[in-house]
Amino acid sequence: MRIHLLILIELIFNMSANDLIGQSTTNQTLVWAKYQNDLHISEKLILSNEIESRNYVQHFRGHQRLLPATTLIYKPNKGLITGFGFTYFQQFNPQDPNIKGVLNNEYRFLQLIEFSNSISKLEVKTRVQIEERLIEAPNNKIDFSLRERFRFKLAFPLISKDDKAILKAIIFDEIMVQQGAGLKFNIFDQNRFGGGLSARIKESFLIETTLFNWYQQKPDLLGFYNRTILSLSLIHSISL
Repeated sequence: MRIHLLILIELIFNMSANDLIGQSTTNQTLVWAKYQNDLHISEKLILSNEIESRNYVQHFRGHQRLLPATTLIYKPNKGLITGFGFTYFQQFNPQDPNIKGVLNNEYRFLQLIEFSNSISKLEVKTRVQIEERLIEAPNNKIDFSLRERFRFKLAFPLISKDDKAILKAIIFDEIMVQQGAGLKFNIFDQNRFGGGLSARIKESFLIETTLFNWYQQKPDLLGFYNRTILSLSLIHSISL
C-alpha cells in the first residue's frame, strides 16, 4: 500500500507538471474486446490464456492486440496467487487513428503475485506484476525495458444466489512505472482507473464490462494520452 501511495503521488506530480509547462494532451476513445480461457488443471494450478483486440472508435482502426497472453497461475491458498507467463503483443504505430498504422511486435515475460482478503462483503485485491519487455525497433533492433505494475481492486456483490455472487460492482486503479534504455526521464508509464460490473451467467462463464480512464505519457515526453476505454470481457473457466 505504501508503494502504491508513493507512485500515486508521483502520478499527480507528473500531471501537475504537465499542466504547468503546457505539454499537450491527446484525447482518444477506444473499445477493448477480450476472451479469456482459464483451464483449471487442479485446485491450485490454472493455465490462463487471453486474446484481446483494442481498437480506436474513430475509423475503428486497430491499436493493440494480445495474441495471446498466457499465464500459469499457482494458488497455494485462498488469499494468495502467484504466476509467470508470456505475452505476444502487437501495436500499430503511430498511435493516431487518422494515420494508417504500421505493426510493431513486442514479447513480454511476466511474473505476478496477488493478495486478496475480505472486509465483510467487500473483496480487496492487490497485485504486483513485473514485465520484461522486448520491443522490436527500426533496423531490426530489439529494445529492452522493465516495467512494474501495481493494481488495487475492490469488488462488492450486488446480487447473490446460494451464497454466491452472480453480479458484482468493481472498481480498480493500476499504475505502471518502467526502466530501460532511453527511459531516463520517462519512469512513469501510465495509470488506469475505472469501474464496472462482473456478471456470472453460468457456472463456467463470466462477463465483465468496465469503463476506465487510461492516462499515459507519450514516448517523446512532449505530452500525454488521455484515453476513455470501454472494455468487454468473456471469461470461460474449464475444469479438468
